[in-house]
Amino acid sequence: MSARDNGAIIRSRQKSTKNLGSYVSNTLKDLGDKSPLLGWVSDMYSMAAKAQRNFSRVFSMGSKAMSGGGKGKKAVKVAVQNNLASKAGAVVYTGESVSHWQASSHRTQVAASSAQMLINHEEEYDVPEFVLPYEISEVHPLTAEFSDETYRWLARHHIDTQVGAQAWNKFMDEEIPGLAGHVYVDTQPKEFLWCCKYVALVVILDNVLDEPEVIEDPNKAATLILEINKVLMWFFSEDPHLRQYLKPLFNCVSADQRDDVVNSFSKSLAYAYTSSRSGLMSLKLQPISSAFRDLWLEYCESLPHECGLRMARYIQNYLLGCISETKNRKSQAFPTTLADYIPLRRQSVGMEPLIVVTDLFVKARQWPEIPNYVFYGPHMQRLLRALSDVTAWHNDVYSFPKEVLKRGDPHNLVFVISQEHGCSYMEAAIHAMEMINNRINDLETAAAYLQVEAPYSSQNAVAEYTRVCRQWVTGSHQWHQKSNRYNEDHRII
Repeated sequence: MSARDNGAIIRSRQKSTKNLGSYVSNTLKDLGDKSPLLGWVSDMYSMAAKAQRNFSRVFSMGSKAMSGGGKGKKAVKVAVQNNLASKAGAVVYTGESVSHWQASSHRTQVAASSAQMLINHEEEYDVPEFVLPYEISEVHPLTAEFSDETYRWLARHHIDTQVGAQAWNKFMDEEIPGLAGHVYVDTQPKEFLWCCKYVALVVILDNVLDEPEVIEDPNKAATLILEINKVLMWFFSEDPHLRQYLKPLFNCVSADQRDDVVNSFSKSLAYAYTSSRSGLMSLKLQPISSAFRDLWLEYCESLPHECGLRMARYIQNYLLGCISETKNRKSQAFPTTLADYIPLRRQSVGMEPLIVVTDLFVKARQWPEIPNYVFYGPHMQRLLRALSDVTAWHNDVYSFPKEVLKRGDPHNLVFVISQEHGCSYMEAAIHAMEMINNRINDLETAAAYLQVEAPYSSQNAVAEYTRVCRQWVTGSHQWHQKSNRYNEDHRII
C-alpha cells in the first residue's frame, strides 16, 4: 500500500473523529452541565478519538503485522499500476460516513448471462498484500480439541455420509473449525464449542449448495433451506418479520409442488405455536437440519427471547442470500455491477449471525445485553454491515482463483470490478483491498458512535461486540493464510 493510500485513510479517520466530536458536543449540550452522564460521555469521546489516532499511527508507521504470505509462503511487494481511476465510469467507494456508491455512469445492469461475462482463466492473478490494522492474537487454546469434537458431532448427524467420503476428507483437511479458533480467541469453552460447530455447519451448507446436482435442481436447495427455517422459526412462529421473508423461499419451489410445501410448512408453524422443545425434537430432518436443531436449541435456551429472535432474523437473511446465489447459478444470471453485487454478497456471506453470537459471550459473563433500541439502531446496523463487507470482500480476494478461475463462478467482487471497469484482475484485486480498508474505517466510526449511544449498563456488551468485529478482521485473514480451502498455488504479493 502506498504512502498516498495510507494518507487517504488517515485523513478519512480524522474526519470521522471530527464528526464524532460534533455529535458528542451536541449530546453534552442536551445533557446539561449537571447531568451525571456528562463526564462519562466526555470519556467515551476521548477513548474514541484515541482509537482513531492509534489507527492513524498504525498506517503511518506501517504495521508490523503484515500478511507474511501465510504458511510456507513469502510475501513479495511489487509495484502495480492501479489505473482504475482513469477508467470510464469508475466507481469510488467513499464509505458510509461520506456517501454510498457514487458512479459517473448511472446505468444499472441487474444481471447478464455467463456468455456476456467471459472469464479469462489464463490471466495472471496474485493475492495482494493486506496490512492488518489490529494486533494479531493467538488461537484459542482449545481449537484442536474442539475441532475434533466438531467433526465427531457432525458425523453423529451423518453429515459425513451425506456429503460423501471425498468431500468429507477435503472438508476436514481445510480445518474449518480453526476459523473459530482464530476469531473467538477469549471465549469460554461452552460458547467456543458452539461457535466451532456453527462455523463448520455453515461451511458444510455452503459446500452442499455448490454441488452441481443442487444447482441444477433448485427444489433441493429450497427444500433444505425451508427445513432449516422451520427449525429456526419454531420458537418464533408468530414473528411477522420471519413470516414475511418466507415468501421468497416458497417462490423457489417449483410451481407444481409449491402449494403442498406451503401447506405443510404452515401446519408445522401452527404445531410449533402450541408445542415445545419436544415437538421440535420429534421432527424428521435431513442431517444438516438435524445438526442445526441441536445448535438452535442450545442457543435459544441460553438467551432471552429477544436475543434469540435477533439471531433468527439474521440467519434467515443469510439463507435468503444462499438461495439467491443458487438461483443465479441455475439461471446463469449474475450481478454485473458493484451496486447490485454488494447487497447480495453482504447477505450471502452470513456474517451477521457470526457477530450476533456475541450475545452468548455477554450472557456467559453475566453482563447486561444491548437493548433493542440500540441493537436495531443505525450505529449497530452500520457496524454489522461494515464487518460483513470487510469479511466478504476479503474472502472474494482470496477465493478468486478457486471460485472464478477454476469453477467459473462470477459471484466475486474482484471479477465484478474487472468487468464493470474493464481492468485486469490484479488491478481489480488491489482496488478491492482499498475498498476493504475504507470499510474498516467505517467499522471503527460506527463502533465509536455506538459507544456514545449505548447506555452505561451496556458498555461491556458494546465493547465485546467491537472486540469480536476487530478479531474477525485479523482472525479471518490469518485463517485464510493457513487453510487449504483456498490454496490454489497462487502467490501472495
